[in-house]
Amino acid sequence: MSDIVSICCLHPGCDKVAYLRGNCNSHYTKRCKQVSDGKTTWEQLEESGLVLPRKKRSKPWSKSN
Repeated sequence: MSDIVSICCLHPGCDKVAYLRGNCNSHYTKRCKQVSDGKTTWEQLEESGLVLPRKKRSKPWSKSN
């Protein structure tokens, strides 16, 4: 039995699998365009529940002491 859980896109009515920030590929692309066009910000999208917060990337080359 697999432990993998599929999460659906946060966009209302969308049942596609979420890949980036809780959105399917097409809705993530749409959100990116809205931000780049200056229509909204990632912070506003997060507050409205349309995207998840950005995940912090670990730096595999950095040493943790």
